[in-house]
Amino acid sequence: MYIGPAGENKVRIASIMAKLTHAAGYGGYGTVMGSKNLKAIVVKGTKSLPKIADLESFKKLLQYVHRQYFERTFFLELWELARVDTLLVQNRVANQ
Repeated sequence: MYIGPAGENKVRIASIMAKLTHAAGYGGYGTVMGSKNLKAIVVKGTKSLPKIADLESFKKLLQYVHRQYFERTFFLELWELARVDTLLVQNRVANQ
């Protein structure tokens, strides 16, 4: 996990990035890391991940969750509402 220039400069909405495509952007977590002069956290395990007891059932569950989340307009509408609400809150905090 790492931060970029926004976190280093303590911008209130700075994200924490993981790999190249994953981000924890809500809440300004990158700002917290930047305020502590912490630019990155690296963890390397030495043991393997635990085995999944029933791999086929797990795959079916992942497919089901994916369908429920991405193929239903209800969830897409909730996602849009959450994004709008978050922007309104961030705007309110920034203008205090």
